[in-house]
Amino acid sequence: MLDRDRSEFFDRQRLIKWWDQSKLKRAKILVLGVGGIGTHVALGCCRSGIGALHLIDNDHVEPSNLNRQVLYSKTDINSRKVRVAKENLKQQHDLTTSIQAHNLDIFERWQDFISILEGVDVVMNGLDCPETKRLAVASACLKKEIPMIYAGTDTISGSSGMIIFQDSAQGPCYNCLQDTTSLVKQDYLSLLSPARILELDSIPIMELTKQHDTQPAATSFPAASIIAGLALSQLIKLLHDVPVPHRIICDILNLQLEQWFLERVANCRTCG
Repeated sequence: MLDRDRSEFFDRQRLIKWWDQSKLKRAKILVLGVGGIGTHVALGCCRSGIGALHLIDNDHVEPSNLNRQVLYSKTDINSRKVRVAKENLKQQHDLTTSIQAHNLDIFERWQDFISILEGVDVVMNGLDCPETKRLAVASACLKKEIPMIYAGTDTISGSSGMIIFQDSAQGPCYNCLQDTTSLVKQDYLSLLSPARILELDSIPIMELTKQHDTQPAATSFPAASIIAGLALSQLIKLLHDVPVPHRIICDILNLQLEQWFLERVANCRTCG
């Protein structure tokens, strides 16, 4: 009876003409940052039938998380996010997915992060500021030839968001699309290059970043859920070899969405 039920979990998805459930079943996805974006993406991966899911975070649940981070409740405050997220996913949302949780500061234990990267097909990057965190991960993904999708909400307006797709080899890199190396102190630029990024034991993110954003981030449930849903749709397209735009900007307040397919920047300091 259980096997039959499992075969029926994804019947409605299989009705989509271009959908191939076996491609999701084979996929190994890393969700980096189990916050406003990451909790929605992780839940969607489990409900969609992604085969294997890795969750990485090293934060605790805070009261201010609860307006948008869907895997936590009031009783989880002060608990480790990845532990609670995994338990909630397994108990309430998992259909067929294998879930692993890693309570890890990837920048202090960079080689542990690189080891986890070895076994995944796509990185869903939901890291917060400073943006140099995302550059470091993007550089490692570029070197490892692993596609990366970054998704985040506008921390100033709280009612818009952005999705950036870094291809494993062909398209523009994260720095082409964001010019993030301009935020890195000159003495540290070479550390974050694909040529050196896999050799490091740790990355002093705060030390290498020119300017830190210390303002509380504005964000809401609609912003997090819509941007995460769009990011998950790009992941599913990627797994089906459907072209994915390199940049998506979504203005939720004014109901506007723009997308771009772009080329590499010739003099990019990461991939040029």
